Amino acid sequence: MTQPVEDEIRIFGNKVISWSRDNHRPMPWKNFSDPYHIWIAEIILQQTRVDQGSPYFEKFIHRFPDLQTLATASVEDVLLVWEGLGYYSRARNLHHTARFVWEELEGKFPSTARDLQKLKGVGPYTAAAIASFAYGEAIGVVDGNVKRVISRYFHVTEAIDRPEVKNHIQALVNRIVEQVPAADFNQAIMNFGAMLCIPRGPDCSICPLRDGCQAFQLQEVDHLPVKSKSTVKQNMWMHFGVYIQDGRIALIRNNQSNLWKNLYLFPVLGTHPDDSWGVDKAGKIP
Repeated sequence: MTQPVEDEIRIFGNKVISWSRDNHRPMPWKNFSDPYHIWIAEIILQQTRVDQGSPYFEKFIHRFPDLQTLATASVEDVLLVWEGLGYYSRARNLHHTARFVWEELEGKFPSTARDLQKLKGVGPYTAAAIASFAYGEAIGVVDGNVKRVISRYFHVTEAIDRPEVKNHIQALVNRIVEQVPAADFNQAIMNFGAMLCIPRGPDCSICPLRDGCQAFQLQEVDHLPVKSKSTVKQNMWMHFGVYIQDGRIALIRNNQSNLWKNLYLFPVLGTHPDDSWGVDKAGKIP
């Protein structure tokens, strides 16, 4: 993997920021500098598109407007507001971290990406977002959009999900934000990847970066980024029973499986010695 020179990365960074200034992406959390709001927004956007996450962000902030409100709420209240977003471990991690920051850190989020990653549910991407947007740390935010733009422009042909390639892209973006304002660039390149340099069929004819984009020059835009072969997903089938009596519906709280943990479900039919869900290893109800 080749290393671009400083002039090249500075020109790239400034062009991305310039494009973003003329192509705004409306989001309810845009331009927030409060770490709490940034944290909530970024956790919601994990595994969730912006158009799906926006109304949930507004609902969540309305119910839990600050760290204290979230920290002193019950996990059941948090899960209720989160209902419909999926990946409920995110909501449980939010609640756990809110309590930890409120009780152990005197209500103050860490100000560096390194320390932010020590919080439960906060990975490198979310930590970098909070650190750069709220505290101005010169660290690059690397999500799927950023990986795609970087791999095309700088011609990264190795699989982007390999650890060494991830580290290469992170280091490259870190170099860029040493040359241009970190928060402006991080927001700009995520918007650029989401709006213009999209996964399939990007309109390169209107791209202001195409003259320097190696994938465009080599006609390899549709082939980048490269990803390793994904694991084969297996289907799991479950049968639920619906019991209604005198207008009341029977629900059970799942305390046994990590799937939908602590959520209320219809009773699961069928039993199996090795599976509390009543599903055998072949994915069939016994």
